[in-house]
Amino acid sequence: MARNLDSIKLGSKSISKYKDDLKSFQILLLSTLSYSPDRTDRQIYENHLNELRKVFGQTAELEAGLERDFFDVLYVDRDEQFELKQMIPFNRLILIAGLAGCGKTAMLRKIKKDFDELHSFNFDYFDLKAAENFLTDHNSITFTEFRAYVYNYLINKYVNNANRTTEWNLYLIQSDPKYAAVRQKLLYYAQIEPSEKINWDNLLSHEHLRNFLFDEGQFEPSLDTLIKFLQTYEPLALCFDNVDRYPLVMQAEIFSHCIDISNVSQIPILLAIRHENLQRIVKEGEQGDITYSIPLEQLKLSYSAAISVDELPIFSAKDLIARRIDYLRNFDVSSSLNNFVDNFSINTGTERITIHAKLWQFLESISETFFENAIIRLCNNNIRLLLFNYTQFFYYLLRKSEQPYSFEKLILSESKANITLLRTSFYKWLICRGDDLPSQESGLLNIFEIFDSGSLLSMFDLNILEYLYNLRVNNKKQSIKFNDLIEVIQCYGKNRDHLLARLDYLSSPHRMAESAFVYCDRNIRYEITEESNISLTPAGIYFLEVLSISREYAFWTALNVDIEVELIQGTIPYDKTYEDDFKLSIVFRFIKWHLLPLLAKGIESVRDKRNAGNLNINDIYAEYKYKFWIWGKPYAIRLLESVLSTIPFAKITTESKESWRKEYIVLMKHTYDLLEACMKT
Repeated sequence: MARNLDSIKLGSKSISKYKDDLKSFQILLLSTLSYSPDRTDRQIYENHLNELRKVFGQTAELEAGLERDFFDVLYVDRDEQFELKQMIPFNRLILIAGLAGCGKTAMLRKIKKDFDELHSFNFDYFDLKAAENFLTDHNSITFTEFRAYVYNYLINKYVNNANRTTEWNLYLIQSDPKYAAVRQKLLYYAQIEPSEKINWDNLLSHEHLRNFLFDEGQFEPSLDTLIKFLQTYEPLALCFDNVDRYPLVMQAEIFSHCIDISNVSQIPILLAIRHENLQRIVKEGEQGDITYSIPLEQLKLSYSAAISVDELPIFSAKDLIARRIDYLRNFDVSSSLNNFVDNFSINTGTERITIHAKLWQFLESISETFFENAIIRLCNNNIRLLLFNYTQFFYYLLRKSEQPYSFEKLILSESKANITLLRTSFYKWLICRGDDLPSQESGLLNIFEIFDSGSLLSMFDLNILEYLYNLRVNNKKQSIKFNDLIEVIQCYGKNRDHLLARLDYLSSPHRMAESAFVYCDRNIRYEITEESNISLTPAGIYFLEVLSISREYAFWTALNVDIEVELIQGTIPYDKTYEDDFKLSIVFRFIKWHLLPLLAKGIESVRDKRNAGNLNINDIYAEYKYKFWIWGKPYAIRLLESVLSTIPFAKITTESKESWRKEYIVLMKHTYDLLEACMKT
C-alpha cells in the first residue's frame, strides 16, 4: 500500500551524546516503577533486573529496599481494599474481578499484610500460580482434590507446625460426623458403657487405641471440620489468586468449590479472577450447565458478593508514579543519571544543580501530562503497562534532539515544563511509539486503512467501536452476540467475513487484554463464534472519546494512509511535521477532502441499503445517527470541535490563530450544511 510518508524527507538528526547514560537510567527507572510483590514470578521483571545489574553491578540494596518498603512507601491504597475489609466479616465468598494487571494481586497482598500485623484474622493467601506443579497434569480438578490441596496447607501450618496435633485429634473424633461409626467401635473395643462419661484424653493417651481410631477413620480430608477447629483459636479467611492460570473449566470448578466451602464452613473466601473469565463462567451457568447452575443460583441469592478493581482513580495513578520517583531520587543510586547531568552541564553551560532539579521536575511534569483524560484506560487499566509506557515516553523525550520537543526546549528554557508541548508530544508518541514516523506495527488502530479496492478510505473499524459504545450508552448493555452484530452491520453493507476479520484484529489474542480495543468471548480453540459476546474495553472507550479526536492522531494518520498527493503537496522536510501551522493545514484538508465525502457517501449507502424496507428517510437517518454517532455527532464534527479547541495553544502568531479559527468554523458550518442536504435528499 502506498504511503504518503514516502513523501517526507528525513533530514540528518544529531544523535544524543548521552544516549548510553540515559538508557542506563531508563533501566533503573523502569525496574523501580515496574516493581510489584509478585515480581519474582514475572520473567519480564527478571529481564529488567539482569539489565540493571549489567549497568550498576550489585543491586541487592535497591531490590531489598523495594521489597521492604513497597507497601509502606510505594503502594497507593485503593478504595476497594477498604470496602473488601468491611465485607470480610460477613463470612461469604467475595469475587474480586478485574482486567489483567489492574492491581488485584497487590491489593490482596496488602490486605493480608494488614491482617497479619493486626493479628485479627488468619488470612491465608493461596497463589494458584505457584500451585501449577500440583495441577499441571489435570484438565479439571475434583471437589476432593481441591479440598485436599487446601486441607494439607492448613493442617501443616496450623496443626502440625503449631503443636496442636493432640487438640486436633480430640476435636476431630468429637465433632466430625464421619467418625461417628468409628467412635462407637472404639467405645465397644475399650469396653466403655454408654452411660459412662467418656474421657477422650485418657482414651487417646493409649497408643493402640489411638492407632485403632485413625486406622479405622481414614476418610477424605475433613476440611470443614478443620476450618471450624481453627476458628476456635482465631477467625480464618482464605484467599485464592491467579485462578486464571488454568483452563476455563477448572476456573469454574474452583469457583464452585469456593462457594460451597464458604457456605458450609461459614468463612470468608476471596477469589480473584479476571473479569472476562468471570463473564464466561457466569454465562455457562446462566445457560443451565448443571455443574455451575446451583452455585451460581446461590450467588444470585446473595450468598456471595462481587467487587471490580479495574478502575484506578487518576489521582491515585499520579500518586503511584510520584512516590516511586521520589523513592528513586532519595535512594540516589542513579550514577548514570549523574553522568548525563555532568555532560549536559558542560555542553550547555548550565549549572549542574539546576539541571538535576529540573530533570526530576520533568519526570513529575510528564506524570501530569500522562494522566490527562485518564490515559490509564488506554492500557485497559493495566498498571504495569502504564508504568512501562511512562518510562518509555520519558526516555523518548530525553533522547530526542529535534525542536520543539528537545529537553532544552521543554525544561531549561522555562521555569516549568511546557505541559501543552508535552501533551502534543505524548499523543504523537502514542501513534509513532517513539519512531520518527508511524509504523504499521505501532499497535494503534488505523481507522482509515483500506480493506478493498474502493477509492474512498474505509472507516469500518470506527463504525464497530461506535456501535459498541452506543450500545452501552443508549441501551445500557455491555455486550452483543456476534450473530446479532452481523445483522446490524449487514444493514449497512458489510458481510460476516469482513466483520469477523476486523473483530479478530481489534481483539487479537497476541495483544491480550492489556491493549485490545474490543473483548470477544472466544471458544476453547480461541475462535469467535456466533454465540460469542462482543464488548468494548476501556481502551476502546478511551480511543473514541480522546485519542481519535486529537489533532495529533488525525495528522499522523492522515500522513500514514493512501490519499491524494495534493494533501501533502509535494515532498516536505521531516522537521515541518512539528510545525503547528502545517498540522492545522493537513488536518483541515483531510477533513474537507476526505472525511466529508466519506460522511456523505456513508449516509447515502445507508439510505440505499435500507430503502428495501420502505422506511422513511428521516427514520433511516435517525437510526444511523443513533447507532454510529458519538454524542449525536459524526466523527468529522467531533474532530473539528477538538481541533478548534487546540488553536489557542498553537505555536503560531495571533493573526494565524484567528485566521485558522475562522477557516475551521466555516468548515464546521459546511459540514452541518452537508448533513442537512444529505437528509433532505
